Amino acid sequence: ALQHPRLSVSVSPENISGVPEITAVSPENISGVPEITAVSPENISGVPGITTVSPENISGVSEITTVSPENVSGVSEITTVSPENISGVSKITAVSPENVSGVSEITTVSPENISGVSEITTVSPENVSGVPEITAVD
Repeated sequence: ALQHPRLSVSVSPENISGVPEITAVSPENISGVPEITAVSPENISGVPGITTVSPENISGVSEITTVSPENVSGVSEITTVSPENISGVSKITAVSPENVSGVSEITTVSPENISGVSEITTVSPENVSGVPEITAVD
């Protein structure tokens, strides 16, 4: 998991759509669904009855190893990655790149997947801007 000086363990989907006081992150939070405890990729594409998240949800990203919320879009203070990362979500604990949109065959997620950043081991928000060849996160 990425270590950030301002990491938080509380998830606030409100960052996505004004959904306040949420304990677990669920892509549904994107639609302003409050009080959610489990994350399901279905929330992203409206696919119901799903319990596991797949990085494929991100956007055609394949064969990746590590994931960080910042990779999605201005997500800060996160330890692991979750769908909330989709839209500037902050204060998250667990994250999964799949939450983004159509990513398949990924183990962990890296920001490169978001902006064409390749060869990255650890994820750094800077990667969101297409910063290639990054291995450690400050």
